Formats: sequence, C-alpha cells, structure tokens
Amino acid sequence: MKRFYAFLLALPFLFAASMPATAGMDLSQQDDGTADWVNNNTGDRNQITERILNVILEDVSTASTTYVVIPWTNAKVSFIQTVVQGAITAASANLNFHHLTSDGVYVEEVSRANNGANALTITWTDGAYTSVGVTSDVDTFTPDNGNQFEQSDVIAIATDGASTNDIDVHLTITLEKAR
Repeated sequence: MKRFYAFLLALPFLFAASMPATAGMDLSQQDDGTADWVNNNTGDRNQITERILNVILEDVSTASTTYVVIPWTNAKVSFIQTVVQGAITAASANLNFHHLTSDGVYVEEVSRANNGANALTITWTDGAYTSVGVTSDVDTFTPDNGNQFEQSDVIAIATDGASTNDIDVHLTITLEKAR
C-alpha cells in the first residue's frame, strides 16, 4: 500500500517533467538599456516601453514646487495619477505641471490640447463643494502637449497652497520610452 501512495505522489511530478515548457517568452536586454519580450516560437519582439515614476508631494496645502528629473531619453509623459492622503478643507488645491530643460530653462506647460496655454491642473476641492478632496480620491490626466522629455529634463509640480490641512499627495507618472 505504501508503494501505491508513493506512486500516486510521484505521478504528477513524472507527468509535469514530461511536458515541454509553454511560456515561450524571453526577456532580451538591449545595449541602450531598453528591453524586449521575445516570442521563442515566432521571434516577434514586443518593446517594453512604459516606465513609472512615483513621487510624494508633501503638504499640498502649502504653496511649493517639487522637481522630478526624467531619467531616460525620448520619454513621453503618457499618464499621471494622483491620490490625496487625507481630506483638504477651505479651498481647492491645484497642481500645475511644467516642463523644464536640464539647465532650468522653461519649455512649456504640460497640458491637454484643448486647454490651450494653460498648465495641466489637477484640482481637489473641499468636500463642501464636491466629493473630491477626500482620502483615497484618485485623479487621472492624460497630457498631449508639453509631454516630450529628454534625459535630465525636469517636471516641475507646483501647488498653489490654497487649501488647508497638512495632506500629502502621491503621484504616479507613467512615461513611454521611445527608441
């Protein structure tokens, strides 16, 4: 009986060992630091293009600017997400995003085409106005102007400090890496 149980226990391992690997994808590192997923069956290459920057803006209720350096060349800001870590009060809190070169020269505001020359603004408002501005509210933005960056360019994130309460904001900036 013990041999029968040992056989039953070994059977799945014998079966799995006889099966070929089915993943079929390898990660291929390029000389320029980028990477591709390569399909072993077809040889097709899928470029890994998204990069993520996570930023914490401390106390959105105090007027300040935070600077984020872009670590890659030919990077396009494709998506920005923000989340407040608590409730703000008294007034709206506005974030504006600006594009600076590596030597601090102002390039342009990061914006949507229909915003014209206005900087990207993400606004959280006091709960008395809307439901926005409470803990865990996620706001998103997809810019299409001012979003092309070179290595060492800077995203300047400015808050107007109009709201009250010492509340942090977490930002996730998605970059698409072009070759």
